[in-house]
Amino acid sequence: MTLYWILFSLLFLCSIKDWKHTVIIWVPIQLLFNECICLKYSSPAVSFVLAVDFLLLFVYVFLRAKRKRFGAEQFLFKKAFIVYLISYGISLIFSIVPFTEAITGTIKYFIQNFLIVYLFQKALKDKNDIALFFNTSFIVILAIITLGLYESIMKDNPVLDYVYLNAPLDMIKGKMYYVPPFLSSLGDVQMRYGMVRAYSFFGIHIAFGCACVLLLYMYLYFIKKREASIIHSNIKLYLGAISLVIGVFICNSKTPLLGLVFFLLAFFSIKQFFRVKVLACLFLLVIVIVVYAPNYLNNFTALFDSKIAADGGGSTTELRIRQLEVALNMFYQNPLFGNGINSIGVLTQTGNNSDILGAESSWLKILPERGLLGIFAYFILYREMWNNFKLYLGKRELMCFLLGLIIMETATGFMEISIYGCILVCIYRYKMLLGQNKYGQKIDSDKLNHSKKMVW
Repeated sequence: MTLYWILFSLLFLCSIKDWKHTVIIWVPIQLLFNECICLKYSSPAVSFVLAVDFLLLFVYVFLRAKRKRFGAEQFLFKKAFIVYLISYGISLIFSIVPFTEAITGTIKYFIQNFLIVYLFQKALKDKNDIALFFNTSFIVILAIITLGLYESIMKDNPVLDYVYLNAPLDMIKGKMYYVPPFLSSLGDVQMRYGMVRAYSFFGIHIAFGCACVLLLYMYLYFIKKREASIIHSNIKLYLGAISLVIGVFICNSKTPLLGLVFFLLAFFSIKQFFRVKVLACLFLLVIVIVVYAPNYLNNFTALFDSKIAADGGGSTTELRIRQLEVALNMFYQNPLFGNGINSIGVLTQTGNNSDILGAESSWLKILPERGLLGIFAYFILYREMWNNFKLYLGKRELMCFLLGLIIMETATGFMEISIYGCILVCIYRYKMLLGQNKYGQKIDSDKLNHSKKMVW
C-alpha cells in the first residue's frame, strides 16, 4: 500500500503544479488501476481511482483565480447529470440499504463518472491537449496489451498477483475475479474454450475487452477521418488500433466482440468488408484462430447455442430469463423509484433472489435499484449524447456507437462513462477546434460557441 501512497503523492504534486495536464494524463492512466488498488482498505474503503478523481475535483474547486482560464463552457452531459442526480437522490430516500453505504456509493458513482468527464472537458482546450491525451493513451494501450499478451502466453499476471497479495481477501471479493495460478484450486488461470481469459490490469476480463473496444472507436474515427495530424503520427494510430483489436480478442469475452461489430459498421460499409484486402485479412485471422485457439469461435456460436455457452461457463438463455424474472420481482417492490443503489446485494439474501447472480445487464441493475425513474434517466443520457454529438461525429458514426454501447451494456452491465464520455469529448473538442462538421463544412457559430452558456 506504500507504493500506492507514493503514486498518489506524486499526482497530488503534479495537480498543484499543472492541474490541466494532470487531468488529461490521468484519464487514460486510470485504466491501470482497478478497484482493488486502494489507499484505505478499512470501511469505507477508498480506491486509488476515487481518491485521485476527488483530488482533481478538490484542486479545481480551490484554483479560484486560475479557474477562469478554463472558461464557462456548458457541460456536454449536463441534462443527464441533473436527471441522474434526481434519480439517485430519490432512490436514496427509499433505499433499503444502510444510509451510509448508499450515500457513499452514490458519491463514488458521480465522482468517478460524470465529474471526471466534466473536469476532462474543462482541461481539454487545444490541439496540444488532444495530442497529449492521444500520446498518453497510446502508452497506456501498449502497457495493457503487453500485460494481456504476457498473461495469455505465460498463464500468469504478475501485476494482479501483486494486487491480490497486498489486498484483504474480503476487499477483493466481487471486485476482482483474478486468482493467482499458484493459489487457484485448479493451479491455473481462468480459461474459456481452451484460451486464457486475459485480465491485464483490470478486475475482470470483460472490463479489459470493453475498455479496448471503446478506445478502438476513437482510434478508428481518427484513422477513417484521416486526422493523424493531431498526434503527428500515422504509425501510432494504426499500431494503437491493431493493439486494441488484439485486446478485444485476448480478453476472450463475447461482449466486446458485439461492440466491435457495430463500431466497425460506423466507419465501413458492408460492401467494403467484401474487398479482396479485407477478405484476405479476415481469412488470415480465422486461420490463426483455428491453429492457435481452435475453440475460440465458440464465443460466436455460444450466442445461439445454450449448450456451448454452458460448457464455456457463460450465461445461457434460460439463466438470463431467470435473472430477468428475479429482477422484475425486485422491481415490483418499488417500481417508481427503486430500492436504492446496491440494494440487489441486500435483496439476494431473501427468497430465491440469489438466482440473479451478478445481474450481468444494465437493465437487471436499473429496474431493482432505481425503478422507472432510473430507466428515464438512462434514456435521457443516450438522448443527450445523440443531440450533442451528432453534428460532430456524424449521424451514422454516432448511431452505430450508441447501438454498440447499449448492446454491450445490455449484455454485461454499465460501461464506464469516464471512458466513453471522455472519448466523445475528445472528438467533439477536435471538431470544434477545426470549426467543422462531419462534412468538413463550417459549423454554425451559434451551435459551435457553447462557451457563452454558464453552467455550474
